[in-house]
Amino acid sequence: AQASDAAGLPEGVQTPLMWLAATEGRYRAALQDAPVTRKGSVLVVDDSPPSCQILTHHLSSWGYDTVIAATGEGCLQALRERRYDVVLLDMLLPDINGIEVLAALREQGLANDAAIVMISAIEENSSIAACLELGAQDYVVKPFNPAILRARLARIHEKMQLHGQMQQQVERLAKEMRRSDGLLRMILPD
Repeated sequence: AQASDAAGLPEGVQTPLMWLAATEGRYRAALQDAPVTRKGSVLVVDDSPPSCQILTHHLSSWGYDTVIAATGEGCLQALRERRYDVVLLDMLLPDINGIEVLAALREQGLANDAAIVMISAIEENSSIAACLELGAQDYVVKPFNPAILRARLARIHEKMQLHGQMQQQVERLAKEMRRSDGLLRMILPD
């Protein structure tokens, strides 16, 4: 009410900016009070130690287990050894660039289950388009906004959960169809 008095507005009237500020405050409070649950594993592919440290800090506070690879070849090797839910891939790496890594991942079938999110300071539309065409699910520009990255990762996590539920439903349906086919064959002659 004091803010509306200071703005020359009648008491109880909120401007859109005041409403957004109040909403953001409630959102931040809810996030801080929420317990951290494990959300999966993330492979961070970046050759910059400060970037890796910042990403690892945020990801672990959001519930992700992180592994770091400093090169494109390191990324490919890590994906050969283990499955990751998300790969945060920088465009500029010391050995091969992010687009070449995406092409190799696609060619070798290494990231079929992982969501690839490009994270780079390059804002060139042709590079962004090339990444998305090669299978990246998203492209985040550095310096990144932690709230936006968290929201994008949350959507990816939600899609992965829904996909897993869908796979279970399909398997359950296939099992029921085999069972009903078996019963029909027992009851009816060929």
